[in-house]
Amino acid sequence: MSYDLLSERYDELVRFDYDGLFAAIKPSFPPSGAALDLCSGTGTFALKLSEAGFKVTCVDNSPKMLTEAAKKARAARRQLLFLQSDVNSLKIYGKYSLITSTCDGFNYVKSEENLKKLFGKIHDALTENGVLAFDVSTLYKAENVLSGQTFFEDTPTYTLFWTARKIEDGKIGTDVSVFKKERDGYTREDGFFVQYFYRNETYKRLLEQQGFDVKFSDGETYGDLNEKSNRLLVVARKK
Repeated sequence: MSYDLLSERYDELVRFDYDGLFAAIKPSFPPSGAALDLCSGTGTFALKLSEAGFKVTCVDNSPKMLTEAAKKARAARRQLLFLQSDVNSLKIYGKYSLITSTCDGFNYVKSEENLKKLFGKIHDALTENGVLAFDVSTLYKAENVLSGQTFFEDTPTYTLFWTARKIEDGKIGTDVSVFKKERDGYTREDGFFVQYFYRNETYKRLLEQQGFDVKFSDGETYGDLNEKSNRLLVVARKK
């Protein structure tokens, strides 16, 4: 499923701590330059990068998410570049001092081999001492928080059901149904998407193989990572 289904409601649905994440990784930022924001969604984090002085390119697989991001950029009077691409088949052109992905973007990388290739492409695209920063949901969260759960959201304009189920180890499928309130009743849209979860050690090993110095922290508290952390924050610097 493309996130097109959720694009107009995404910012309302996803209550993500972009401010906290930005503050946590800002000390690792290079002074300035070009930034590439992968799986950028509606552009919230990309706008923060732009406000910090970076020239930002946004990449997302959903055309409608990019449309929402462009609307926000115009409203903020920020010039961003928008590109549509699946992170699993990504081609990166140009050089960047900073590459980011927030709010589970890399949980859509479909295999360890794809993850290895992605980290290699990112390493090649970074300038000397360039930084990759991303956060993901952990395997612990997939197995102990998400699997088997149903989430429900009811607002004046729509009702949403979000049911997650384990497909296999490290792989969670989610059924989404959105009921949009109309004058005479409801219209219904359904979707399905799959997320992929890897051991923290896998991220570290693959990044180091590609030539990164790697630092881990808890992606919710921004303190020390532990075995029950729901989120992993990674800051990796090109050697």
